[in-house]
Amino acid sequence: MADQGSGNIYKFTPDGARSTFASGLNGPTFIAFAPNTAPADTTPPTVQVVASDYLASGYGDGTNADTGEFVFWRNGDANTEFTVYYALSGTASNGVDYEALSGSVTFPAGATYTTLKVTPIRGRTTGDDETVVLALRPDAAYTAGRYQTDTVRFYSDRALPGGSWHARVFATKETASEDGPAPGELIFTRAHGFRSMSFSATLNYTISGTANNGVDYETLSGSVTIPATQNRNDVLHPGLSQRHGHRLH
Repeated sequence: MADQGSGNIYKFTPDGARSTFASGLNGPTFIAFAPNTAPADTTPPTVQVVASDYLASGYGDGTNADTGEFVFWRNGDANTEFTVYYALSGTASNGVDYEALSGSVTFPAGATYTTLKVTPIRGRTTGDDETVVLALRPDAAYTAGRYQTDTVRFYSDRALPGGSWHARVFATKETASEDGPAPGELIFTRAHGFRSMSFSATLNYTISGTANNGVDYETLSGSVTIPATQNRNDVLHPGLSQRHGHRLH
C-alpha cells in the first residue's frame, strides 16, 4: 500500500505470527509486530471443598465399610493437571481409624471436580463416633474459596442411622454475568445413611431472590436428580444474567 503524502510503502504480510512494515526511503527497513493475541490469564484458580457424603461407618453393610467422600472443585483455568493440598484433623486418626490419605489430590487436565474417599477401617471405631476434618492448605498456586473445610463423621461400628437422604446444596460459582465467561453453578450432594446407592435420588428445591426464574436467567425446573451410585449432581447451571445485580437464593 502506498502513502502518496510521504512516499512510504507499507507492506503488511499476515503470516500467522507477525506483520511487517517497509519504508521506501533510503532502502527498506522492517519492523516486526507480535501477534494480536490477548495476554494469558495468570490469575490463580479458586479451589473449594465440601463433604459430598459426610456420613460413614466401619460397620457398613455388615461386610464392607461405608465410605465418606469429599469433593473438590476449581474455578478458573482447568486445561492442565493441578494438585491441591489439604490437612487432616478430627478425632479419627489417619491410617489408623481410616485408610491412609496422602494430603493431596490431583485434578486431571480438563476436570473441574475431583473426589477423595474416606474409608473407615472396620473394627477401629469401637467407642464414640469420630470425625475426619479436612481443610485446604494455602499454596501460591491457588486461592482457597468460601468452602475451605468440612467434616466426615464416622458412626462407631454400627449401621448408619435413619432411612432418609441427607441433602445439601452449595454455590460452587457464586457470581455470573450475561457476558460470560461462565454461568453460575450449584452442586447438590446426598449423604445416604444406610440406604442403598443403587438408585437415583430426586431433590426438590425452591428459588427466591431479586432475579426472576425464566426472565433474568434460564428457567430452572425446581428439581435435580443425583444419578444412581453417585453422591452428588456435579453441576446445575442457572445461566444467571445478573445484568441488574440480581441474586439467586
